[in-house]
Amino acid sequence: MELFTLLEEIRKSLNFMSDELSKVAKQQAMLLDLMDEVKQLKNLVKEKDKRIEGLERRIDDLEQNSRMEDLIISGLETTHRTYASTVARDKVGEDAGTHSEEPEQGTSYLDKKLQSDDTAKWNS
Repeated sequence: MELFTLLEEIRKSLNFMSDELSKVAKQQAMLLDLMDEVKQLKNLVKEKDKRIEGLERRIDDLEQNSRMEDLIISGLETTHRTYASTVARDKVGEDAGTHSEEPEQGTSYLDKKLQSDDTAKWNS
């Protein structure tokens, strides 16, 4: 009888070990699937990073191209005025600080310059 109980205990132990081994094998398969998914996600992130980098370069290029034709005028005296005082011209005392006695000096200079350039073009 002792032999029979010993064999029964060994069988139960083997069944338990077999079940545990099956669980470990299932977990290993799940881990391998998760590792594959992580690799795919890493590749996807790399692709997205490359796309973002390309789009950022494209934005930089577009911003640079938009500034290529900017005209920078320096050396002109300016008058700092509010929009309301510019439109209403009869309001006094709303100027934020005048740097020139003639508020239209910059525009009159440009008008004269454009007229002289146009005259030069027509005379040549």
